[in-house]
Amino acid sequence: MGKGVFAKEFIKKGEVVCDYHGDLISHKEGMIFYNQYPEDINPFMFFFEFNGAKHCIDGNKNCNCHDFSKDQTKGRLINHSMSHPNIFCKPRLLDNVPRVLLYAKCDIGLGEELKFDFGVANDRISREDGANAFLEA
Repeated sequence: MGKGVFAKEFIKKGEVVCDYHGDLISHKEGMIFYNQYPEDINPFMFFFEFNGAKHCIDGNKNCNCHDFSKDQTKGRLINHSMSHPNIFCKPRLLDNVPRVLLYAKCDIGLGEELKFDFGVANDRISREDGANAFLEA
């Protein structure tokens, strides 16, 4: 299970919560990196399609836009839930670069854990059948 992210204040349905932050790389490059990780490691990589092109956000590397020693981005720390997601992802163009924003699917109360469906099937992180008991109690 990841570190988890919890609401520090009330979040209204439809509000932007954060982005999935990292370096934008090609889908092909992302798959090469992804397949190099051992099965027991869930890399901080987000694959998505936008305007017909496939992309990957590599959240493993520290970005150049801010100091990671002082501020970690939150999107990559949010846990997975297929059965109880309270946020959803939507690709958007920001500064002419495809990015993934995370929105509140419903009202989220103070202290509530944020969760989204990673949207993967037959993957090391997608199973909630007990095979990956670390995902959600």
